[in-house]
Amino acid sequence: MQSSVAQHLQKYEDFLVDAPQFGCRRHLAAWAVFDGHGGDRVSHFLSCQLVHELEQWLPDTAFPTDASEHAALYTDQVRKAITATFLSLTLQVQQQHCSSSAHSSTLGCGSTATVVVQTGPLLTVANVGNSKCVL
Repeated sequence: MQSSVAQHLQKYEDFLVDAPQFGCRRHLAAWAVFDGHGGDRVSHFLSCQLVHELEQWLPDTAFPTDASEHAALYTDQVRKAITATFLSLTLQVQQQHCSSSAHSSTLGCGSTATVVVQTGPLLTVANVGNSKCVL
């Protein structure tokens, strides 16, 4: 009985992203889990900003259909785009949630991230922190 009461009272800090299509870019999809630490503000912020950031960094073209060096270059572009997205979001979190002028309740908070991006037949999995993805 006590554990169910504790679970009921527990504040969850996780946020999910389920974006099976990015607006008019039907060849892109993303799913993510953000596990907040020290509150839910950062994980909520990241879940709201992820798709927008990915749209800015991911290639505009679909995955190449030929099995050539174009596919390898495209795969590298996607990897770099996800890395750029993580770095951009990190800077935004630092500016908005971790600065000395930020609300004192957000200092010391953060989030892990597990992100899956689909670009045509290519699935790319990335994580930050101690969260992992099992396919």
